[in-house]
Amino acid sequence: MPGGGADTAPLDARVVRQWAAANGITVPPRGPLSTRVREQYLAAH
Repeated sequence: MPGGGADTAPLDARVVRQWAAANGITVPPRGPLSTRVREQYLAAH
């Protein structure tokens, strides 16, 4: 079956923003999330 590889599901930006705020990480309320923030989120989960 065609399809993406493992661990390629997109992140829910709203969930990542909530996590970042709860952990003292500043992120903009709109727009794309930085790679650094995404990596921090993934490392914590």
